[in-house]
Amino acid sequence: MCSTIGPALKTDWWNRTCFGDEVERSVYVDPTTGEILQSLETVNIYPVKHFVSTQRPTGKAPSPLSGKELKQRLDVLNSPGPAA
Repeated sequence: MCSTIGPALKTDWWNRTCFGDEVERSVYVDPTTGEILQSLETVNIYPVKHFVSTQRPTGKAPSPLSGKELKQRLDVLNSPGPAA
């Protein structure tokens, strides 16, 4: 199994080749030519700053629809739309 990750802020990609649960090879490659640029022993992966969230927005999810509300929404969604 092979997986390739192309970070948004870099021009080279990280390619990992696995056999089962074992990583056989980890390298940086040029995405255009496929040339191996560097062999890697370890790879640190961090989230991009824009995708990190504080605790505040992740506090509480909206409550699910009750039986009556769900039926009303389904009636609206399943009703025929305006004639075209």
